[in-house]
Amino acid sequence: MKGDPVISRTDRLKEMLARGSLYRVVLAAFTIYGMACKFLLSLNLQLNSDLITPGFLAMEMVKNGNYLLKGIYLNALDSQLFNDVLLFHLVPQALSNYDPGVLRVTGFVIFMLVVAVFSYIVFIVTKDKTNTLVFAALMANIMPLSYSFFDAPMSHISAILFAGVFMILFLTWFDRLSCIDVKNPKGLAAVSLLLIALAILTFSNLIFAVFFIFPVAGYYLFLHGKKSYRSIIFAVMLLASGGAAVIFARFIVNRLGLACFNSIPVIPRGIEHIAFVNIPLYVNGLLLLICSNVYRGVAGFASFGVIEALTAVLFLVVLGLAVKNLLDGNAEHKRIALAFLLFSVVATFVAYVFTSLCVNIYTTRYLTFTAVLVFLLISAYFSYRNKAMAASVLLILVVFAAINFDTVKALSYHPNKGEREIIGYLGENNLTFGYSGYWDSIILTYLSGGEIVVRPVMAGDGGLKPVRLISSDEWYNEIPDRYFLLVNNARKDQVNDTRALVETVPSSAVYHYKGYTIYAFNNTTNINNKLLFKD
Repeated sequence: MKGDPVISRTDRLKEMLARGSLYRVVLAAFTIYGMACKFLLSLNLQLNSDLITPGFLAMEMVKNGNYLLKGIYLNALDSQLFNDVLLFHLVPQALSNYDPGVLRVTGFVIFMLVVAVFSYIVFIVTKDKTNTLVFAALMANIMPLSYSFFDAPMSHISAILFAGVFMILFLTWFDRLSCIDVKNPKGLAAVSLLLIALAILTFSNLIFAVFFIFPVAGYYLFLHGKKSYRSIIFAVMLLASGGAAVIFARFIVNRLGLACFNSIPVIPRGIEHIAFVNIPLYVNGLLLLICSNVYRGVAGFASFGVIEALTAVLFLVVLGLAVKNLLDGNAEHKRIALAFLLFSVVATFVAYVFTSLCVNIYTTRYLTFTAVLVFLLISAYFSYRNKAMAASVLLILVVFAAINFDTVKALSYHPNKGEREIIGYLGENNLTFGYSGYWDSIILTYLSGGEIVVRPVMAGDGGLKPVRLISSDEWYNEIPDRYFLLVNNARKDQVNDTRALVETVPSSAVYHYKGYTIYAFNNTTNINNKLLFKD
């Protein structure tokens, strides 16, 4: 009799294993653990002048009263205005008095939403909770170096989020939408609202067109099983909405006297550059986003040991088995999701590899959506009944979790300590207005809450030049009697160019503080004639 409960528990455990219940509990635990690690990593995020763009623009809009960002130069490729600044950052920043900690937490919240949205997409295409949790656990536990490319506005995280949101509509509603009679007022209104929303998102971040609009249009033009003139017209309208957003951003907004958009040319690359520069950067970028320890080993930044080899093998096994399951399956939702995945990956590959979008390993941020889709592929075609696949996923999660733990326990939780120290030093010496390079100017202005104003400039040709990015021409007309020129000694080109300038115009004082040299000026007339601004 005493042995019956033990047998019962054993049978219950076997039943749980057979149904995958225990496996799902483990996946859920990994998801919670991974999200906790990502929250701590976000709190410790080292901000720079790119990453604080939403907070800085919120400050410009609310604190400085420039609600329409009149005269502010933004990047035409990814201004982040609607999909990031207005929707997520403006209110939290204004309410928190532009707290960088709130900026970091908001980035983490957007990442959580991305994980939730794409987990739901996996559930739509599989109707299986285990597959859904596989995606959530893998994404939540990506390695810290990989996460650094997601936890920032410049990584297009909000564009990924909205691509996921509209992909849900695509999977559940778009087949009917493409057949809507636009002659019907309700049908016309539905299509119009959709196209306006897509145009706004593309206007805010051009990469959204590559992430979503091109793939969906490609599906309707080439793979849609119920192809009709309406579905073709719908695809053309999708492409037109993206094109209209680009034209509006580049040619119309400036003429309306609103924000100015810098049109950064995207040019095609030659065959040699594609083969020997861009393709290796593409491969390395995906490795960095998916298995950053393997990337570090391959790139020579760390040793390529047993863990790195194990991670690479496990991912190849899981990916190979997922592709095998994909080829064996024919579910309608999975087929549609695969078509979207295929078109998006191809569109991103073409845009990245064949053009000047690919510059260095830092432009890996354009590949973040592709990395998400790789995890989506693995999760959608995951099979718990395949023990090799199930075990491999768990081992990958163990490796990810261990690397996250090692990184989190070593965090100092004093991000941007150097910038805060130089802000304090400038304030103590009554240096509240000055100029510096882009990477030191915007971040110092934001972290000081606007108490220390530093305008972005570059030195050269016998004077300073305005940097027209996250800046306004009007800023360079504000020249007070006392101001400074801050030089980060770690930036050698900046040091040499600035020294040549200062030798021609004597400063009233020179300060040295922890890797910075600060030249103070009083004589506005002489400086204005000899140093400011040679544009």
